Amino acid sequence: MNRCKIYPLSEVLFLCLISTICNARSFGEMVEFGELNLDWFRKYFPYESGVPSHDTLNRCMSLVCKVEMERMLQELIREIRPNVEGKQISIDGILKRKWFAKVHVLFCINPALKMLANA
Repeated sequence: MNRCKIYPLSEVLFLCLISTICNARSFGEMVEFGELNLDWFRKYFPYESGVPSHDTLNRCMSLVCKVEMERMLQELIREIRPNVEGKQISIDGILKRKWFAKVHVLFCINPALKMLANA
């Protein structure tokens, strides 16, 4: 086993974000989700070293500034919002206990645009 792999932070964050949106409940489930959907993930990032282990995800996410991550996600939602104005959006909410804290998540789904976002 090669323990000296390099994973770009953008790939780690993208994997964590998408797998969380798709209801992964642990770092182990995030790895499993990533491995099952690696071809899809490679449409957006190369993932040259494959999917990081659950230990790598845990170490990376423990170093991420939670306040900055929340700000970035809110900015992403603001950027998406103009594209859905005036269109039907379904909203669902859930309380999740995730990698860093209890989080209230809103899922905003627009079937016509084939888009899902959370805030």
